[in-house]
Amino acid sequence: MYFPKSQIQTGFFSNNDLVIVDTGVPYIGPYFKTSNGTSYTGKEPNDGPNQQLILPSKLNTTSNSTNLTGDTILDPRFNRPNIVYSILTDQTKNNIPYSPISYFPILTQDDKENGEFTRYFAKKSNQNIYTEISATNYSLSVDSALYLNFELQWVISGEKENVRQINAKQIGFVEKNLQIDGLGGFLRFNYLQFYQDRVNLPNDFHIMPDGSIMEGKTHEEYLKTITPVINTQTSASTSSPVSNNINRGGY
Repeated sequence: MYFPKSQIQTGFFSNNDLVIVDTGVPYIGPYFKTSNGTSYTGKEPNDGPNQQLILPSKLNTTSNSTNLTGDTILDPRFNRPNIVYSILTDQTKNNIPYSPISYFPILTQDDKENGEFTRYFAKKSNQNIYTEISATNYSLSVDSALYLNFELQWVISGEKENVRQINAKQIGFVEKNLQIDGLGGFLRFNYLQFYQDRVNLPNDFHIMPDGSIMEGKTHEEYLKTITPVINTQTSASTSSPVSNNINRGGY
């Protein structure tokens, strides 16, 4: 190990105050520090194997999180041999790295009525690897250094050829603006994905939860158009007729 003399400080001694990173064993003996504050065994760089030292509290740092079933899982960043890198890069249990979760959009009735919706994507920073993600997963990715995350407005109704061109231009604009490529290929150049055909729509219509289009502003109005109106005639009096012959007694 070589360090310029200007970048090391000597004269330190550990009496079980520090532990060896690779083994976790408490260290007794001299050590030195580098300019970035890292400690190594030995009086100086030429003294011994110069094993890295850290505080015991940092060695025991773990980060636990839970999966969707509530099971506790150990953060692999703090398992050997990753722990050295995690400590050097100041990783903590509150600094959990972002990971994109694949998501397939499910159109809502508002999406269908609006004729467009927002799609969310994560692209690995150093590779053309894309993942479509949910709005919730997108909100967690703001500070990620490993992924580039972005939104894409997606048109789903209108004249079919216009929709195709608009979505193609949207992809081209995003690729140019973010200086990326491969998004169109990731989407298989399917510019009509989620397209909703609204040809020959009635003047008043509503969209059912399953995506079907029906006449009438509401489903109740539609039912009125197909339900026959039954006119019931009621008599002037609904009570039983009273006989004029009054039984005045007797058998």
